[in-house]
Amino acid sequence: MSIFKMSVACFVLLFAGTAIAKSYDFNLETATVVADVPNRWTPMFYQNGIPLTFISPMLKGAGRATISIVPTGHLKVWYPPEIAFKSWKKLQQDHRKWLNGMKGKLIKFDPYVVEKWTGVLISHNYTWSYKLAGKEWIASERKIICEADAQMYHMTTLHTKAHEKKFAKQMNKIIKSFHCKKLNKKQLDRIGYQPR
Repeated sequence: MSIFKMSVACFVLLFAGTAIAKSYDFNLETATVVADVPNRWTPMFYQNGIPLTFISPMLKGAGRATISIVPTGHLKVWYPPEIAFKSWKKLQQDHRKWLNGMKGKLIKFDPYVVEKWTGVLISHNYTWSYKLAGKEWIASERKIICEADAQMYHMTTLHTKAHEKKFAKQMNKIIKSFHCKKLNKKQLDRIGYQPR
């Protein structure tokens, strides 16, 4: 997708009516994903190397919440819950190490959760919360396998406790509306897919 097309897409979404949320297709290099975008949320393309990020309205004293989407290019992934659970245990160690280095304080690790919704075969959800720089943060990491293309996607949500109180329903709307479309030949070529 060209920079011009991305800019136009952002412009249209920013000024598209006053509806609570509208469904949009996002054409990325290796995927086409669909999500409902709440009013005043902004989709950003390829910021810091991330293909798609949804950014909340500014919240005074708390900044913005973010939901990031990264297609992995791994198709037909077999990712059973027992493997995902081990991954979560390893992530907990990594998060503790990072937080100690940042002089933050762990609040809790939530239980590992398996979810699914329309268009999504399975979502492995890891959530943790911590205090850093005077704020309470909540981070969620999801490994999602879509029904249409069986590709694994990483979805990362980062927000403060204040964002959760203000935008919880809107964030959940984006997350639970997320799904993908079947990959076209160009997208398959970009991820180097070779049919057997």
